[in-house]
This record gives sequence, C-alpha cells and structure tokens, in this order.
Amino acid sequence: MTLGTSYARLAHRAIAWALAVGLPLGPAAAEPRDVQPTQVAAQSPLPAELSDAGWRLLELPGKPPARFSGSERTGLQVSADGGVGFLYRPLADGEAGKARMSWHWRVDSAPPPSDLSVKGADDRPLAIHLWFPEENSFWGGLKSAAGALFDVPVPGKVLTYVWGGTQARGEKLVNPHLRDDGVLIVLRSGRQAPGGWVREQIDIAADFQMGFGYPPPAAAYIAISADSDDRPGRSLALVKDIRFDG
Repeated sequence: MTLGTSYARLAHRAIAWALAVGLPLGPAAAEPRDVQPTQVAAQSPLPAELSDAGWRLLELPGKPPARFSGSERTGLQVSADGGVGFLYRPLADGEAGKARMSWHWRVDSAPPPSDLSVKGADDRPLAIHLWFPEENSFWGGLKSAAGALFDVPVPGKVLTYVWGGTQARGEKLVNPHLRDDGVLIVLRSGRQAPGGWVREQIDIAADFQMGFGYPPPAAAYIAISADSDDRPGRSLALVKDIRFDG
C-alpha cells in the first residue's frame, strides 16, 4: 500500500468520525463501511438565517438527515424522522474559553427512550455537544490534517449534554462510540413529559475535569444534534438563548 493510499484511508476514516461524532477513530478502529469522498462532501442547504449566523451542517452518509430551522434567538428547531444530523459552528472569541454555559430547550415529541450507553440503541431527540481541540500527538495531527483537507472539524474530546434516553437526570456515561474521547451527561431523561421550555446551566470546566481527568482547553465548536436512526419515530425539539460566561 502506498503512502498516498494509506493517508487517503485515514482521511476518510477521520471525516466519517466527524460526520457521525460517534465513530471511533484510532489505530485499532475498524474501517467505516462504504464511506467514499463523494459521500463525505454531500451536505444539504441550511436556511439562510442559520448559515448567515455561522452554522454548518454535518450529515451521516447513508442516513436520512435531521432538519434544522429557526434561530438561536427565537428557537432553533430540530427534527428527525428515522435520521440523524449535526448542526455546528465555531465558538466566537467571546465564547471560547468560558467556564460556564446556559441555554433554554424543549422537546415536544420523541420516540420511546432507549439506552444511551448501548451503541446502536442510543437515540435521543436533542443533544448539545462541545467539541474540544485535538491533543498534540501524531494521531491527532493526522486527524486534524484530514479534517482540514475536507474542511470538516475533527474534535479531540467531546462533552455531550443530552435530553433523552432511559437514564435518570444527572447520570454521566461513557459515550459508547467514543470510549476514550466522549462523555454523555444526561440533563433531562427521555421519560420526562414533553413540552415546555427548560433552562439549563452547566459548568464546562468541572464537567471536562470529571470526564477526562485534566483541565479543559478552550472549546472550539458547539454542535446541536438529533438522532432517531435506530428506533422508529419522529422527534421535534427546540433550543434558544445559548450563552457562555465565566
């Protein structure tokens, strides 16, 4: 195998990881199935109100996309019907490095909750992710270079705040797709009755220290997702008033 071929395979694996934010990427990782460069590049248009605010869309190849509309101010609507998708944007200068974050969110409908700790059964109507830069390492350099090649961010560590699942509020789980690099924190159980705005406030620094055992670097991206590709059913949720402080 030539060096160019080997690098291309690494690039495809890195991009597939970024698109899924849940496919493990590392020397022992399995090759993702049927990931081709044309699939990596495919993205659906976003409403102008979102794209003008710096949001971009990541879709999982071979899966129906989640849909996003509205705005952070009035309510960013997230819906999925047997699909999955991620909306992301880089953090602004006044947001990156802040220790705390708050927002309002609501879930109006969702399929029956499933176990977030089980890969292939971890659907959720709404999640907010913080993506942190890749650590300095040879493998991290390859991931970052591959992401730059296709203009897709490839995060290092990931904190995921979830509304959904069978777990109780406050439970902290290893991300089943990112066992070394991802932590799930359940803020609202999927058993909670739908409807009504709820305000959340989280301590980014404390959660990162808890999850990974060292102080966090400045977060680089925020992402919002819905995932309903494992169990049948449609979800509808909203997020607004995302703020960073401290």
